Amino acid sequence: RPPTLEPGPWAGCVVVTVDDRVCVTVTQERWDRTKALISSIRQGLDSHQRLCSTSSGIERKPMERARGFLVYIARTMTPLRPFLKGIHLTLDTWRPDRDNEGWGDVRMKADWRVDNEGCKLGDEEAPDWVSPVPRLADDIKVLERLTRATTAPLRPIRPRSCAIANYAFGDASGLGFGMAVWDPTAGTDADQGIWTEAVSEKPSNYREVLNIVRKLEELVANGTLHDGVELFVFTDNFTTESVYYKGDAKTKHLFDLVLRLRSLEMENGLFVHVVWISGKRMIAQGADGLSRGDLTTGVMAGEHMLSFVPLHLSV
Repeated sequence: RPPTLEPGPWAGCVVVTVDDRVCVTVTQERWDRTKALISSIRQGLDSHQRLCSTSSGIERKPMERARGFLVYIARTMTPLRPFLKGIHLTLDTWRPDRDNEGWGDVRMKADWRVDNEGCKLGDEEAPDWVSPVPRLADDIKVLERLTRATTAPLRPIRPRSCAIANYAFGDASGLGFGMAVWDPTAGTDADQGIWTEAVSEKPSNYREVLNIVRKLEELVANGTLHDGVELFVFTDNFTTESVYYKGDAKTKHLFDLVLRLRSLEMENGLFVHVVWISGKRMIAQGADGLSRGDLTTGVMAGEHMLSFVPLHLSV
């Protein structure tokens, strides 16, 4: 059947129904501009690398305008969103609280001094040129690859037909982790373990996201998660939900985990939903106890997984 086109929820977004699939896309004009802006950033980066020590960097104003448009396009083409981070970091390298890779450094921020008028020293006006961060080149390569199609691609937002819906609860404690995944055709797959010393020393937000990523990578590798599977992942860690949807991780290690999670979704045709729930629900379901070696609560004790996911109810 010919595709059915309807206006999207915001200007420039188009909802497309074709072959029983519901997809979103952007207008061809905006897609062409997206490719051109990414190419312009690439040219500025290449010029900086050629000139090396004599280069002033990349011109800030054109990159800021490009960023604004790309953020707008990423509302529809969500896989682009995490890979805009290199642009964000580059535009902020001049700020005094940034390290050599552009990431915010709390220790540097704490070292700021305040003058007699209450103004932070070093809080100067943005320069005309900014230095590219190391990750910018890799991000631009990914953006070029994701936008290499001549015509604006369709991003599916719903499976082509009825598919499998899986549900997963994951929790990480200081020393351990646990994850329980329910497949209607195979039952519950639960595992638990102890973090290595290096991981246990990292922030709790990192461990919470890592727990989900490492399990999903395992399920993709063994074929449990595949094209058309819709997966609802429940976590009592708000940061996990936030960084997945916004791509706004403040640390490099956490952001790298988000990229791994997004890559799993993009490369395997998955429909992943990360849902933030209360800690009490996590305890009742059993994942909290699972991360601490307790196998006698909730799903672990034989209760049905769906009794803990009332997604059909309103708040």
